[in-house]
Amino acid sequence: HTYYVSVAAKAPENIASSGGELYAALEDNAYNVVGYLDVDDSWHKLSMVYTANESFIEPLLILVITGATGGVISYWDNAMVIDLTAIYGAGNEPTKEWCDENIGFFEEFERTSRRK
Repeated sequence: HTYYVSVAAKAPENIASSGGELYAALEDNAYNVVGYLDVDDSWHKLSMVYTANESFIEPLLILVITGATGGVISYWDNAMVIDLTAIYGAGNEPTKEWCDENIGFFEEFERTSRRK
């Protein structure tokens, strides 16, 4: 399956000054980084389209701060993981650019089962 992953994030500059970085990743046995965040205290959208391999069980979006010292605050909003294959069919999945332009955040959701 192919997934569209999107999240909005904001981080203060003290993350970079303390040697840290902020990123979102999709877990699939190895992390596939959705995007690294510019640390300039403004909102940024991180997104990717990811095609899973056969050992991929379910999408799990991970929001990460690494290497920063204590007292760091980050803000995350509008996190989405959408199964494009389930919606559009195999071979008909749209591009990241199309998804960024045409898929906005929505409040309806469906939970997936957790891994066993």
